[in-house]
Amino acid sequence: MSKTKGLRRGLALLGVLSLAVVLAATLFLHRGWRALDLTLEDRAGDPAALRGFQLVGRLNWDHNRDSIHFDLHDGYLDTSFILDDEGAPFVNRAHLYADRSYVVAPEQRIAVNLDADTTQTMSNDGYLLESRTDTLLRTYTLKLSLPDGENRTLRLIAGEIILPESVAVQAMDTAAGRTADELDSYYDYAWTTPTPEAEEGWPYKPTAGRPFLLDGSIGICWEENLLGMAPGLYRMNALTDEEIDALPRDGRVEDREVLCGSTAFGSLEPFYCPDDAAEAICGASMEDGFSLLLYRNTAGILCADLVDRNGQRTDHRELGALAEGDADAGLEPRTNDRDAVVSLLCQDSDASPDGISGRYLAVLRVKGGRFVLGALLPASQFAAENGLADLRAAVLNAEGNALLLAHAHYAQLPAPTMGQPAQDGLLLEVRSLEGGDALYRGMLYTGEERDWANIYTPGASFMKDSCYLTFDPLPKDGGVGL
Repeated sequence: MSKTKGLRRGLALLGVLSLAVVLAATLFLHRGWRALDLTLEDRAGDPAALRGFQLVGRLNWDHNRDSIHFDLHDGYLDTSFILDDEGAPFVNRAHLYADRSYVVAPEQRIAVNLDADTTQTMSNDGYLLESRTDTLLRTYTLKLSLPDGENRTLRLIAGEIILPESVAVQAMDTAAGRTADELDSYYDYAWTTPTPEAEEGWPYKPTAGRPFLLDGSIGICWEENLLGMAPGLYRMNALTDEEIDALPRDGRVEDREVLCGSTAFGSLEPFYCPDDAAEAICGASMEDGFSLLLYRNTAGILCADLVDRNGQRTDHRELGALAEGDADAGLEPRTNDRDAVVSLLCQDSDASPDGISGRYLAVLRVKGGRFVLGALLPASQFAAENGLADLRAAVLNAEGNALLLAHAHYAQLPAPTMGQPAQDGLLLEVRSLEGGDALYRGMLYTGEERDWANIYTPGASFMKDSCYLTFDPLPKDGGVGL
């Protein structure tokens, strides 16, 4: 009987504790999290200038999955705290990586494998096989990491190279029990220490980094005339990990059958490649199934083309001349697919001490398969205290006549012993497309400086969780659901 009463008391106490936890969590969700909330401070100009703009994102932490969502719209800031937020601690986005490799040419494989010797210990749990050859194949392996955790991969052959003398090629010796991933650099014989002479004339990055939705498939922007492919928009026909596992093994490393590093798989299918393109810069998915291509033509002019589902151009704009040098582009965060604001950075090591020859914003809006707005705005048009440096976001308003710029703002703290200075929010500016002074300035405080310990206390046994701001992408821009 006493055991039963003790059990009942224990269950009752457990119920009280559970209720207390629920009440504490409820109280925190209603009031406590406000101590961590984002706030908006008007600093100069007319707050009414924020009407017609929307900027959406979240504040995340390194070591938990909670988030504070924010929606800045028409000058109003709405926030909500989400426990165990799906996709936290960061907003998942698709990423496209390009790996370059020098692998053994097929005609050299048998001799290379026969001459291979075990050479050195790898972390005490495996060994490397080393051989020599003077004939190699260059390859690009394009790896697409999707927000749902799936991977897609394709491999392209970039031509044979004959070296003036033989070089060491290495592969993993699995006889000692160590294995390597099928796409790792040591899975098959490869030259991993190329010389500057061998690297010359071989572009490091053949594609823009962000994939996008292209007529129901995954689209990429192929940047230049390379491997017999013209610059433009391409469909990426890549293989899953399971499909790669199912490919026939067509070579040997020692006695192990392998998928050779010289074997191509998957493909890039041309979708739209304008005849006058010298450099493709950025691709994006627009409304009603149309696609955008930004490219520099042979005269050095930045052009924007709008393309339908059949890969046919429906509109064309010449936006203006870009500075000399390679152009890197980034599609800024957006909440609709009729607009595209693209930041452009031209880099030329001979142009300036920092190698930057020009910064721009390309601003576009489409309707019914045509451009209703197309402008190229140089950094000089935003020549106030920030220009286009430290730009985190740029969005177009509903009227299509002004931009909301969000710059990283750094807290007034002493210089850190390592890393970047602590950020405390975003400095907001509203600027007319016609130029002139800012119509509005404000500050979106994020509280990121609360976590300054991780950069000011190196080697400390206790570190605060870092928090950081991200912007929610559209699914078609590489977000969840691409």
